[in-house]
Amino acid sequence: MPSEPASATARVSEFVAGFDLATASDLVRARAADLLADTFAVAIAASADEFAHILAPLAEDAAGPSTLLGQGRGGSPGLAALYNGSLAHALEFDDSTLNPVGHPSAVIVPALFALAEQRGASGGALLEAYLAGLEVHSRLGQAEAGGWSAAGAWFPIGHVSLLGAAAACARLLGLDAARTAHALGLAANASGVLAVSGGAAAKPLGAGAAARSGLEAALLAAAGATAPADVLERPQGFADVFLGGSAGLAKALEHIGAPHHLEEVGVALKRYPSCYATHWGVDALLLLVQEHSLAPGDVAAIILDHPVAGAFCDNPDPRDPEAARFSHEYNLAVALLDGVPGPSSYLPERLAAADVREMLGRVRTRNHPSDLAPPKAWEYRVTVTTTSGAALSKAVPRPLGHPRHPMSPADVRAKFFTCVTPSLGEGGAEQLLGLLLGIERLPDMAALSRLLLTIKAAETV
Repeated sequence: MPSEPASATARVSEFVAGFDLATASDLVRARAADLLADTFAVAIAASADEFAHILAPLAEDAAGPSTLLGQGRGGSPGLAALYNGSLAHALEFDDSTLNPVGHPSAVIVPALFALAEQRGASGGALLEAYLAGLEVHSRLGQAEAGGWSAAGAWFPIGHVSLLGAAAACARLLGLDAARTAHALGLAANASGVLAVSGGAAAKPLGAGAAARSGLEAALLAAAGATAPADVLERPQGFADVFLGGSAGLAKALEHIGAPHHLEEVGVALKRYPSCYATHWGVDALLLLVQEHSLAPGDVAAIILDHPVAGAFCDNPDPRDPEAARFSHEYNLAVALLDGVPGPSSYLPERLAAADVREMLGRVRTRNHPSDLAPPKAWEYRVTVTTTSGAALSKAVPRPLGHPRHPMSPADVRAKFFTCVTPSLGEGGAEQLLGLLLGIERLPDMAALSRLLLTIKAAETV
């Protein structure tokens, strides 16, 4: 495979070192603030989840300047990035991208916030660095051959999001292009989250590990650590290992930052705390319920016909919350029973409930026939057979929350308050939302930190 000119790493590094928030449009800055608010919200929700018990040993005897969400105290920046990054991805409720595939903010934001708290950085500096890192994540992800990491072997959180975090932290530290290239190389050296980790605690822990590695790569580069200056494009380098080759780098980086990927393509906010592949079916089912006034007792059977690429979420009998988030069958069953699934829909007791187990028996999934032509072959089509014998069918082109089918401001606000109010109360949630949406005006992270530190040793729900 022909190699791209040895300028890809330099192109990215020069963009990061020279990025200026003043060049970002009002729309890009507002969307970035929304994504920051969403990331904090889902991490706070996870801090009161059973998953937080898994992380508890990491926080024992911790002390430092960077907030550990739900612990009421701080730790070192590296620990905070690991801890909060794992929380941000724990509920599968964090933002998602399809072009490229990925979950950028769960990795980038915890790394940046931990560093910003330590360094006394302003909100504007954090927002600037976030946008730089998000752009690096997105453009490198677009260079993936076939749009998925080396034939699906790697989760993007462990490489493209990791390099996004390293780039963001390098920008916050004010590294020049040469030092930024070393940060990218050091991060590349720590890359790798296996795709087989989906549906297990290993996946969110991988996001936390990537956040920590990205932060530490930037700090080490600032201290003088070195890495290959052409790590992205060199033979057997980052692109060859994780992106299926370097052939797509030049095209993906041609317009880095102009326009910003957030404006050109966008990032999806999730409506449900589950794998994004399940959202098409849930949206279609909820629309059928609404259009035909269906109650659970009216439904005899549900069939989801999906692309072969969606089969990784076929799991008719999930036995823990992580597996349930990656189960088409579970998400359809709980959506019919609960309406819009929220964090409480994936608690162990809900998973074991008699009505859920019974409803799972009514749900089936299957791949589309191999000879079905696009666009039908790309559909997630739900067919409901009612107890009266009627067959009702629907597919949605894009789930609610997709950049081209966004949630309403009221729905975005409702999600934030659903996640945050149990830990901070309505007043605290309102205060936090105001701080995050107005982050560009904050002189430092002190007000955010003070509020977040009031979330102390939350009881798991």
